[in-house]
Amino acid sequence: MHRLSQSTGNREPIEIDFEEMMGEAIPCLEMPSKNDLYECYLAIVPGTILSSMYRNYGTRLLESNVRAFLQQTGKINRGIRDTIRFKPHMFLPYNNGLATTAQEVKTRINENGQKVITSVKDFQIVNGGQTTASLFHTAKKYKEADVSNVFVQMKLTVIKDEEKKNITVPFISRYANSQNKVSELDLTSNNPFLQRLEELSRTTYAIDQEDRNKQTIWFFERVKGQYREALNKEPTKSKQNAFKLKYPKSQVVIKADVSKYMNLWTQQPYHVSKGAQKNYTAFMKEVEKIFKKDKPGRIYWEDIVANAILFKSTDKLFGRKNQNPIGDTNIKSHTVAYALSYLHHITNNKLNLGEIWRRQAIEEDFLVELKKLLVFVYDFLKNMDVALISEAAKSEKNWTKLKEITSHPVNLDIIKPYLISTADYKIRYESNIDDVEETERYNALSKINEQGIKFWNGLSIYNRETKVISQIQENFALTICNKLKSQKSFTDIEIRNGNKIINNLLEQNVDFDKIKSLSKLSDKELVDPSIIYNRLKLIDSETWKKVIALGEQTGKLSYKEISVVKTVILKMKKQENIDLKRLQIVNESLDKIKKFNLSV
Repeated sequence: MHRLSQSTGNREPIEIDFEEMMGEAIPCLEMPSKNDLYECYLAIVPGTILSSMYRNYGTRLLESNVRAFLQQTGKINRGIRDTIRFKPHMFLPYNNGLATTAQEVKTRINENGQKVITSVKDFQIVNGGQTTASLFHTAKKYKEADVSNVFVQMKLTVIKDEEKKNITVPFISRYANSQNKVSELDLTSNNPFLQRLEELSRTTYAIDQEDRNKQTIWFFERVKGQYREALNKEPTKSKQNAFKLKYPKSQVVIKADVSKYMNLWTQQPYHVSKGAQKNYTAFMKEVEKIFKKDKPGRIYWEDIVANAILFKSTDKLFGRKNQNPIGDTNIKSHTVAYALSYLHHITNNKLNLGEIWRRQAIEEDFLVELKKLLVFVYDFLKNMDVALISEAAKSEKNWTKLKEITSHPVNLDIIKPYLISTADYKIRYESNIDDVEETERYNALSKINEQGIKFWNGLSIYNRETKVISQIQENFALTICNKLKSQKSFTDIEIRNGNKIINNLLEQNVDFDKIKSLSKLSDKELVDPSIIYNRLKLIDSETWKKVIALGEQTGKLSYKEISVVKTVILKMKKQENIDLKRLQIVNESLDKIKKFNLSV
């Protein structure tokens, strides 16, 4: 009482003796390195201790915190409350824990040889105030809540220099409460469905119709920033440029894009109009039902890309602000969404997405009809008797009203050639062929191949001085070098270890050009096995028959070349490994007969 009376107008520091007040000390780990400014301890604190501390000291514990208790009405605090009530044993893995500070800490070694915190002086919770207060309030309000099963991780920073405390503690509070915003989209990144899409996207090549030897990949960004991170991992500027050619920036597809494209395909423009996050949530609910047992196949990814091409083309048709748009660009997104869903409605979802995927473009006469449709839908939205079109577009009722309009400006005779036949639909969507594993193998082989012979030869020389890889890995590098020179087939073990070596060197920031400079071998141009394999994969059985027939009739292919073509066809059917030499022979054979108007 005397001290309190003497401290009028001044802050009274909190001193806690855990053994005296709580009956137990707190086991901890101390930061191994020492410095003059602070000490740091990590501990796991029982929920009973934190609840008792808040009961005894209340908001005085949170004087260095940025917020007082926000009650249990918000989403996060309700989640904390419900975990305490129903899953107290899961509190530790679910919760981020506390960041705390103190002026002084006392420790001792207990009978088990473990360092424990016995008392703290001027104890403050700078991050985790909501957690601490929730433990107290939940235990008080709900009889069934058992905080004895709750444990919370704690980081305790002890500022040694009293003068620097007022400078350092606010920084701890600021940074402990700061992080990049994490959206609902980010939180689902490890969903198996999204992992499968990533897998499909990396193994599905889009063919350039003007030059079938050129191929690109539509890059699905499962995790935010994944494209940039993958680009920055490339060791040299030339490798980065090659990466951009293989994965063009314009062909990056993010999670929100996938949900938008596919919800338009399934005629749900009202969800798309609600915004990226709400639309994504609705999409993922449906996806979890559809792919509960089966996982999506390559055709599903091709359909996503085809819808992306269709959306981008339609969006471009509307125009941009101050660049002669169809109308008010404030409702552009809603117009495009409703127009595409209406297109799928009047064509009974029979648009040939496989053809769009193969062409990687929308034909001019089709684009003319799309523009008519945009004007038609724009007029429908503008003529609605509503205060806000953007809000009205979120209503399923207004989508139903648009569907009820049977008179539209689209010439279905022009659209008809772009629809899929029943027979082709059956072939496309009832096939169970899944060659992802084989394609991944050729992608991994391509990664080995693109480093070049000089790299694999120079690596053994480089390793004599640096020892950046093990002796076993060096042996694999020599084997890879020899097989690249002779164009022999690689085993799965060699491919796997070759990729491990590359990744290991990238992690160590090794200069790949320096490794190449040590080799005296000439770096002859090597074929990219993944590009050739993906080219061959797109050729159907009827076209292969024509290839062999033309080769025999015209004499453009030798007996040996025709034999190799037949062998490769058989190996592809059985999904067997094909060596680089055979791949190259077939690739060159196809180039020889392209002049006979055969699309290969």
